Amino acid sequence: MLTRNVYAALGLALVTSETLIAGFNPGLGALGAVDRAAAVFESAGNSRVLLFCLLIGALIAWMRDSGGVEALVSGLMRRGLVSTP
Repeated sequence: MLTRNVYAALGLALVTSETLIAGFNPGLGALGAVDRAAAVFESAGNSRVLLFCLLIGALIAWMRDSGGVEALVSGLMRRGLVSTP
């Protein structure tokens, strides 16, 4: 289960990289990681890209939860365009 925790892995990678940049000081590394994560939102372009990714992710989750993916797959299978292994 530990290998599927993407957010923790990304956070650990960010803190580790900032710790290396700070001369192996974990305190400065943690502060640098927070500063770098907050600096992403200073650019309007970065904020737009993050918002777009969030909206696309929400749309995909909504389609999955409402049964849209299963309906698409069953429709493609009925037409003979795809087959299951």
